[in-house]
Amino acid sequence: MAIKRIVKWYFGEEDKAEVKKYSKKISTIFKIEGYNPEYDEFVDFFEIEDFFFIPCIKEGYEETEEEAYDEFMEEAIKALNSAYDSSVKVSLDDLEEYARNSIKIATVRDLLIDWIDRKDIVSDNFVDFIDSCGLEVKQKFVSWLFNNNH
Repeated sequence: MAIKRIVKWYFGEEDKAEVKKYSKKISTIFKIEGYNPEYDEFVDFFEIEDFFFIPCIKEGYEETEEEAYDEFMEEAIKALNSAYDSSVKVSLDDLEEYARNSIKIATVRDLLIDWIDRKDIVSDNFVDFIDSCGLEVKQKFVSWLFNNNH
């Protein structure tokens, strides 16, 4: 008789607490990508690898065998969603850091164009205008774009 063992990661309280420690960063990423855990599907916006900066998610992913991957994903997504804090404010510095670390977006300008397209604000000229403004105006624009309840 053969025995098959399946390795799967269980999100215990210590793992959930570890994810919560990254709440600000998770919330910032969610806001920048336009993801709202109450209404949107995680997989439409992210891959779990996007959150490998959280040690237990990376370790759990690497240690989970294929047969248990869906269950791991469900638990990881629940932990990430529960760490979301809608009161977190996105700053220009956050956008710059996100653009630097993103493989999807090259510049803050690209991020702003993407957001403007989502909001149906008409043209790239608008971003060019904001981009030509001083730091204070850019920060106000970022605050308006990301931190108002839409």
